[in-house]
Amino acid sequence: MKLYLSLCFLFIAQLSAKQADIRVLHELQGTVSSIAEKSSKGFLYMEISHVNKGKTQAIPITGLLMDKKGHIATLYLDQKRFVSCSVWIDEQEYKASYLYSDKLKGFTILKLDAEAPIDKLIPASFGDPTLLKNGEFIISVTPTNPDFGQIPFVNLCSVAGTLESNRDLIYVNGISKHRAAGTAPVGMPFLNLKGKVIGLYVGNGVIMSDSFEKGCRKLLDKIEKGEDLNDPSDVPWDGFSYKVINQDFSEAMGVSQESILVTRVIDDSPASKAGLKAGDIITAIDNKPFTRKGRPVLSQARKLLDAEIGRECPITFERDGKKLTGVISFIKKPKSDSISVDELGLTINNITPIDFYSYRLHKKSGVLVSSIEKGSPAATSTYFGRPLISPGDIIMEIDHQEINNIQDLRKIINEIRLAKKNEVLIKLLDGSVSKFVSLNTAIGQKTKKADK
Repeated sequence: MKLYLSLCFLFIAQLSAKQADIRVLHELQGTVSSIAEKSSKGFLYMEISHVNKGKTQAIPITGLLMDKKGHIATLYLDQKRFVSCSVWIDEQEYKASYLYSDKLKGFTILKLDAEAPIDKLIPASFGDPTLLKNGEFIISVTPTNPDFGQIPFVNLCSVAGTLESNRDLIYVNGISKHRAAGTAPVGMPFLNLKGKVIGLYVGNGVIMSDSFEKGCRKLLDKIEKGEDLNDPSDVPWDGFSYKVINQDFSEAMGVSQESILVTRVIDDSPASKAGLKAGDIITAIDNKPFTRKGRPVLSQARKLLDAEIGRECPITFERDGKKLTGVISFIKKPKSDSISVDELGLTINNITPIDFYSYRLHKKSGVLVSSIEKGSPAATSTYFGRPLISPGDIIMEIDHQEINNIQDLRKIINEIRLAKKNEVLIKLLDGSVSKFVSLNTAIGQKTKKADK
């Protein structure tokens, strides 16, 4: 009898404990759902049409409404491959146009059409990812498409860790390896328990946080002030590029993988003045030695070199087995001289060492396309929705006349104006690929008179 009563009491105790656990889970579920519901009114399900291997494909992706003017932030999208963007709000489809991308910061800014009901949405609110601790709960919110009623898919996760010296990449536990039907996990936001966005999902259990929001806010501030989005004058510049040191190189050269290899230094740049040369091995930036190998060391380097204009940053590097030091003084990125060719809708400049570095060009002769005016012949020249001319392309010839610099271009454009041509043939270099593009100069632009 006593044994029976003991077993009964044990069963009741276990049942009570389970019921308590269930109550806690229900309360947690309610809390998570409430946080997600209040915070997700600015999380948008989008489909990006882009060109992949010559074919146009649509991919689901999440966008974050950044303000009441309809600016949407999402992960980096290549402008050359971008075709169009559809955004669903209350199960209705709207369009968003491409404004700007920052490959280094990893984001793109889009603009919703004026017809979209922005007043029904609430801009995303960001929290501080540097306050997160390992094991802390965070919430992923994935928008769904109209077929699923656009009810967000919510998941409770936890912080697994961060890259040392780089809070911009956070590892997460609890992310499903299988995408739920109708969702857009790429770029989905993660929230802290206060409902603030602390990062976006980039894949493989990793979210990107700090630089995304800072980069977007800085760009939106430029938009608010009416500044040129392509104006590099407020971009801190160091003037060198680098890459990771793999195991084979490390063993062959006897250098640590916890360092980066300088691959290019622009003449008369801050890096050049600091004494850096291509082939140098940087072991510390801002007096902070690297502590990681492979791709993580690149993240550390980018974080440490994400400086403000005027800041001085000590560097430690090795050359021929000798330990050297220098100081990089970040300056405004210099502008290059450019001209606007109204007949084509292009802004063009000579290829400077900075352009050669920034666009990773393969050739120094010709002139560089730096921007394209909307509605111009160049902007309307497309192939299956893909632009035939893009910033970073090099113009080699116009109407079979070779162009080496701006002076050559001025001469040829003047001849076109004198002849009142309505069609010109341009030879371009896109990366390492040559191509010809025919432009109708009568589209969208007023033809200037020739210089006499």
